[in-house]
Amino acid sequence: MAELIRRCLDSEISRAPQQDDELHRQRALAAIGFLDSGPPDLAEAHDTYLDEAYSA
Repeated sequence: MAELIRRCLDSEISRAPQQDDELHRQRALAAIGFLDSGPPDLAEAHDTYLDEAYSA
């Protein structure tokens, strides 16, 4: 199954139009700050945030 998935992905990727590195860089820079990632300490305090969310 994994091999079939890899082959399908490889086939799709090889057919997709290729974009140059500069275009990728521009798109990545444009996406910075687009989404709110939540509190800055979310990775460290996720249990606290979950507890607060479920106790409300």
